[in-house]
Amino acid sequence: MKIKYYEYLGRITVRFNDLETVIKFFIADLINKNENEVGLIVCNDLNSFKAVINLLKSLFEYKIKDLEGNKLFTEFFKVCEKLAVKRNTLIHSMYLDNLSEKNKSIRVKSKIKKAYFSFEHINDESFVEIINDIDECYSNYDTLVKYLEKNGIYKLSEVDLKIRKFATEE
Repeated sequence: MKIKYYEYLGRITVRFNDLETVIKFFIADLINKNENEVGLIVCNDLNSFKAVINLLKSLFEYKIKDLEGNKLFTEFFKVCEKLAVKRNTLIHSMYLDNLSEKNKSIRVKSKIKKAYFSFEHINDESFVEIINDIDECYSNYDTLVKYLEKNGIYKLSEVDLKIRKFATEE
């Protein structure tokens, strides 16, 4: 596999994990703004990103009763759901160098329960698309948080703001 694909996979993994951490701190903040540790303990036992975003959705809908805030949250949530599927597809695949075509690799996707393999050429656009989706998720999160703060509906703790700043520094 070409080195650049390893770099893409690494970048996707790190950026996705950073996003997941930002979301977990948001959950912790919603559970107990004064003691993030309680929320982080709850998040620690969640086994998937889907479980994390579903918990955030439940808490958000319970705590925030603003129509526009809920609309912005729904946009954020949908991007997160789409992102999780794409990320899992790319990360949980096997990659082979395609010796017949220069500068191309093949992604092998297996469905163990269905006992089949599929092969597809993979290119830069596949990786760039998911990186853009991560950026879109961050953008939707920022829009949501700014709206909530501007309208006095909810203000993130200083810890959350620091985590978000740290997660987006490149």
